[in-house]
Amino acid sequence: MLTAPIVEILRDLHHVLVQDFWPCWLALSAVVVIGATWFVSRSSAPRSKRRSDTNIVLARRPVGTPASIVALGVLVAFLVAHIAMTLIWEDFAYNDNSEFTLGTLRGHDIPPPIWPNLGRFFPLAWQEFNLIRHFTDYHLSPIAGLLVFVFILLILDDELGVVARVSLAVVALLTPSIVFSLGDLPAPERSELLFLAGLILCVRRFEETESTGWAAGAVLCAQIMLYYKETAFLLVLGLAGGRLLLRYGTRERARWDYGRLFGGRVVST
Repeated sequence: MLTAPIVEILRDLHHVLVQDFWPCWLALSAVVVIGATWFVSRSSAPRSKRRSDTNIVLARRPVGTPASIVALGVLVAFLVAHIAMTLIWEDFAYNDNSEFTLGTLRGHDIPPPIWPNLGRFFPLAWQEFNLIRHFTDYHLSPIAGLLVFVFILLILDDELGVVARVSLAVVALLTPSIVFSLGDLPAPERSELLFLAGLILCVRRFEETESTGWAAGAVLCAQIMLYYKETAFLLVLGLAGGRLLLRYGTRERARWDYGRLFGGRVVST
């Protein structure tokens, strides 16, 4: 029977992947990023001329108007409120805080959460705290995540004005799911939001520049998301599938134009 040796091989492979997760994940991520970069460089050469009007820093847009100053002041107030909630009401009393009270607070690293008996596989969750605990307070992670998330929202669409971008960021900060994800210390959804925003930013910049660097950044963000939370594949699949449907379907003919899958930017005539 060939079934028994195959099952044994799969068990040994599973044991190696669990016990040596970091070398396996780093090697896989490197292969994925390099492969994506090679594919992009072969299918479409980067543009030699970048968009001259692309501004990815908010300070490059006019911010001296009264409306812009008021909008930025409101945003700062919201950020201060979020940071205050993170610092003041964290008492390590939640169930998931046991990862800290039984682990990092006692000087032990949190092992990658790979729990076959519970059907859970999110090995990157809480791993940043293994590094943070050596040199600073635990709250650095949610505060830094909040600031980076808001910054990405502000630079995501350079065609919008300052007031519109700040309004988008404020609305996002008022969303209950984002409030919980960014403010709760043990919530792995915080990193999901951060890398989802990074993925969208990289995809948008890649569309504008066709640079392999932005393509590699998008692939890396997606790779990290998949290992932070099991359900992240729904976000990645939905984003990729939706873009394929919108980009590669032809309106004129009721069929797929598969040649566009491997071509560069399509210019309408």
